[in-house]
Amino acid sequence: MASQTQQRSKTPNSTVLAAVLDKLVAVHLDLDLLCGTSADRARATLTPKAIADACDILQSAIADLRNIIHQVDGPKR
Repeated sequence: MASQTQQRSKTPNSTVLAAVLDKLVAVHLDLDLLCGTSADRARATLTPKAIADACDILQSAIADLRNIIHQVDGPKR
């Protein structure tokens, strides 16, 4: 019984995972012109601010994912 409670406390809930997924999808959509086909890249007109904003979101998603991993696995020893 105690191990089930402990496991639940280490498992991230769907809300947290959905928030990380939303951030990653937002970055993908923002950078799709740069990451897509060569034709897409040729038409890319992203501003430096749009790229910087996408990078900020990506860094936030990475930090969130790192926190989820630490929550599930615990800190490295």
